Amino acid sequence: MDNQQPDLAGKILERISTDRAVQEAFQRLLDEMQGFRAEVRELSRAMSDPARQRYLTTAEVAKLFGVSEATVRRRVKDETWPAWRDGRQMRFGPAEIAAIEEWGRPKQPPMPLTPLERRQRNKQLRSVFSGGL
Repeated sequence: MDNQQPDLAGKILERISTDRAVQEAFQRLLDEMQGFRAEVRELSRAMSDPARQRYLTTAEVAKLFGVSEATVRRRVKDETWPAWRDGRQMRFGPAEIAAIEEWGRPKQPPMPLTPLERRQRNKQLRSVFSGGL
């Protein structure tokens, strides 16, 4: 915790109540928050340590980029996207993910129009092509 935080916690404890149960509940929350901070620090270290970085599977990359697993495999096969191969398995490390992001996310297909939207669009197109009549 920060140097200021224990002082702040003490002030809050003094002000919230003289009820012992409330103070104990507040103390449990503070302890839990300190545990979360430790977890966040550990995850942050793990993410910045190249030796501990995780390699993603085809399914995880598909979910990350919003495409199907077949699309991921096809792009790797076509050498559009880089990947590590281990036999039939494909793995994507941080460098491969960065290269894919640099290439750009695949464009999402447009959502299909509802019948009402299609009629409105066709009406506008007819008016444009017929000279605004």
